[in-house]
Amino acid sequence: MKLIILKNHLKAGLDAVGRATSTNLNLPVLGNVLIKTLNNQIKISATNLELAVTKTVYGKIIEDGSITVPFGVLSNIVGNLASERINIEVKQRVLTIKTRKSYGGRRLLRFKTGNKRNPHKR
Repeated sequence: MKLIILKNHLKAGLDAVGRATSTNLNLPVLGNVLIKTLNNQIKISATNLELAVTKTVYGKIIEDGSITVPFGVLSNIVGNLASERINIEVKQRVLTIKTRKSYGGRRLLRFKTGNKRNPHKR
C-alpha cells in the first residue's frame, strides 16, 4: 500500500473512528484501526465488537492495500506532525510514514505489524 494524504484528512478520519477503539486486554487488536485503500478510496475503520465505525477520507492512492495500526500510536504521531502532506507506505508488514518537512524529508516512523509465526500452529 502506498498513499499520500493531508494531515487534516487523516486526523479527521482517526478522530471519527477513534471512539470505537477499545483497550481490551484479551483482544488487543480492538485498539487498532484498519487503513484500507480500494477502488480509489481510503477507508479508516475501527470496532469494539459492539460498535463499528468507518470513515472515508480523501488522498492520492499510488498502490492499494491495507494495514492495522494501534490507534494511540498513530493518532499521537499524526497530531504532532508539522507537515501537511503525509506519505504512507506499507511493504512486507512494515508501515513507513514520511513527511516532507520532518527531518529533511527522511523516514519519520517505521512500524512493524503482525506476527510472522502462527500462534495456533505448533
